[in-house]
Amino acid sequence: MSNKKRLNYLDSIRGIAAILVFVQHVVLYLRRKEGINPFFEKLTFWTVDFLDFGKIGVVLFFMLSGFLIPFSLKKNTTVRNFLIKRFFRLYPVFWVSILLGVVFLLNSPPSIKTILANITMVPEILGAKSIIGIYWTLQIELIFYGFCVILFLANFLHKFTGVILSSIGFLIIAFLASVIRFYLQIKLPIALFLALSLMFYGYVFKSYLLYTSGQFSFITSKNKVFVKVFPIVFCLVMLAISFLAYNKNYGHNEVWYRYFLSYLIAFVLFLLLTSKFKIESNLLAYFGKISYSFYLFHVIVIHVVGQLNLEPTFINNVLFTLSSLLLTTLVSIIGFKFVEEKFINTGYKFIKK
Repeated sequence: MSNKKRLNYLDSIRGIAAILVFVQHVVLYLRRKEGINPFFEKLTFWTVDFLDFGKIGVVLFFMLSGFLIPFSLKKNTTVRNFLIKRFFRLYPVFWVSILLGVVFLLNSPPSIKTILANITMVPEILGAKSIIGIYWTLQIELIFYGFCVILFLANFLHKFTGVILSSIGFLIIAFLASVIRFYLQIKLPIALFLALSLMFYGYVFKSYLLYTSGQFSFITSKNKVFVKVFPIVFCLVMLAISFLAYNKNYGHNEVWYRYFLSYLIAFVLFLLLTSKFKIESNLLAYFGKISYSFYLFHVIVIHVVGQLNLEPTFINNVLFTLSSLLLTTLVSIIGFKFVEEKFINTGYKFIKK
């Protein structure tokens, strides 16, 4: 398989994930502003009520990180170079989104403390509110990088035992946290532990695919059974976690069956799209290429377009969706070309010094 095709099918998954998150936020915005047409709402109810398109997209993003990131920490790679690459890949365009968020989303300027906390990409850990709600996923990404670095330094990142135990361990923690949440009504961060579990399994699954194609991998004929059994175990445990942790609404319209189905669909979809049904769409791959900027900017663009205050007709809802999509794509292309690419190249120059 050529490198181009390999990147295409992975970028296509990113493109799908980005569009799913976009659809979720468009529908929620129209509902929140009471600008949704009844017929349009009926057509889209299953994207936010029966399922959660945004969660499906986010889980796809998480598993892709697990599928790829650990491989960038190879034996001949230094932690310094890894961190430099990640910093210049993530932070510059992220800071642009903070600036745009302050200008377009907030009614009053945030405090210096809030801005400084957001600049770190982990505002909630520092006790501050995220300027844009989607930042919570970026915090999980950074935590995953941290665990990868720790395992790498301990010489466990590229060993089956270290990775599979990490995946199982975080799943167990998620289950225990859901039990505590159920009985003590304490809102523990279930999504964090679930994400870390799936991220590490993403790495295991990539290693399994390498093994089945005859390439070097830590998967062997003896331990491959764990790779096949884990999805069944995860689905059963996920069902229990969903019921225990999300039988009560803690302010995010949480429903246990929607939570379970969304994770289940994302998990199965990821396994299929990286093995049996690899999509090599140039259009989706391009969306995947600009997906980070798209993810960061789409909420801002939806809000800006929403200021037109269109009448809640079906046609206007469709026009609102399409115009938000087109404008987000345009802004994302600009963000990718003039911020992401330039600073990625800057990161490589730092490494060569």
